[in-house]
Amino acid sequence: MLANTGLSVKTSVDQGQLFVPLTVLGADANSVTVRAPAPPREATPGYYMLFVLSENGVPSVAPYVRIQQPCRAS
Repeated sequence: MLANTGLSVKTSVDQGQLFVPLTVLGADANSVTVRAPAPPREATPGYYMLFVLSENGVPSVAPYVRIQQPCRAS
């Protein structure tokens, strides 16, 4: 799951926060392969926290990942 950190720096309620579920393509004991969202429809370009949830719903420690604008063919 991707979660952006939102846009609000002045309030504790942030309506810009977004959670994006990811499609798991494969997994083993040490890694998980997921399909990236198709920006900007599902996730606008920017920094997100990447969480992996256990079978019991316990989240991992989340590293920051960057979703970039897709390259355009010219």
